[in-house]
Amino acid sequence: MENKIIKIRTPREIFASSWIETLKRKGKPEIEITSLPKLSDKLWGLARKKMIVIASRTAQAKTSLCLQIAKDVAKQGLRVYFFSLEESEEDLMLRLFCNTCKITNTDLHYEPDKYAQEAQEFSEFLKGLPLTITYKIGTTIKELYQAIEDLPQPALVIVDYIQAIKKLDSDKLDTINNYIIQFRELCVKKDFCGIIVSQINREAMEGRNKRPQIWQLKGSGTLEEHADSVILTYWDYFYTNKQDRMYDFEIIIGKNKGGPTGKIKTLFYPQYYRFEEFELTKEAQKAVEVFQGEEV
Repeated sequence: MENKIIKIRTPREIFASSWIETLKRKGKPEIEITSLPKLSDKLWGLARKKMIVIASRTAQAKTSLCLQIAKDVAKQGLRVYFFSLEESEEDLMLRLFCNTCKITNTDLHYEPDKYAQEAQEFSEFLKGLPLTITYKIGTTIKELYQAIEDLPQPALVIVDYIQAIKKLDSDKLDTINNYIIQFRELCVKKDFCGIIVSQINREAMEGRNKRPQIWQLKGSGTLEEHADSVILTYWDYFYTNKQDRMYDFEIIIGKNKGGPTGKIKTLFYPQYYRFEEFELTKEAQKAVEVFQGEEV
């Protein structure tokens, strides 16, 4: 049997390699979250070979946030795959239409004909946009591996959401753990940033404090252990119905290897599935007037 020679680099060689990578930064991250620069700055963008978990309780806009991030990255000319295990491609594309054109989802139910021009403009916007949205592809890690092998090299891969994967092992927890570990390895192997969406434990949802914590990630401590960053979302209005806090939204960075944690206040317009930087603008005031409590 042939003996393998193990090559161990010296500290100087390791530093030389890491310094070369550091010099590539050029003052800004390669993959930015352009519509939410404060979040982008704290994370230093969406780094390749890293895995991010975005989690919250039900109806806390996880999918809306991920769709907006996907659009941000694709607009930079970087390829994005959004693997939805819950919502159809058609529903997600209409969400993206509302987000981009600032059209309320209620209006699309009752008066879609009014927005023929916006629909045409959105269709033009989608031409050549390197964004792929699929439904029910990636329910197993083997299927996800195959899809990414067959498709062009991505910069960002989003799986929405981990608890919807297909049970293969005798224990659902084992299936989730294996999926997470192999997805993390795939991020490194294929050189992309991976985002996994997760729910929060139901028991935690029934507690007095509704603001999520990273230990409440549903089904597996493996999510927290293997994630480079954990982002939690919290929309106080959903629980309190306080009109003066209708658009106040918190993005909580609960874990961030090599970077800061903490809360970022944003504006969330559920009727548009849209996030914006927290600033009081005339547009924000106008949106309050048209808000009709559409489903998140």
